[in-house]
Amino acid sequence: ADEVRCFDPAASAAMIEQIKAAAKDGDSLGGIVEVLGYGVPVGLGSHVHWDRKIDAALA
Repeated sequence: ADEVRCFDPAASAAMIEQIKAAAKDGDSLGGIVEVLGYGVPVGLGSHVHWDRKIDAALA
């Protein structure tokens, strides 16, 4: 399994390299995460109620 859970092997290698370089310098990295959901039931979550939104459930 890929340690950064990336589908693209070249991007994964670049990410790991950047992570190791930042750790060596005593730094950290930020980023953006894209989540793909397959087989998610229709109607999961709510666009109206903040406490029932899918992003709240994932957080």
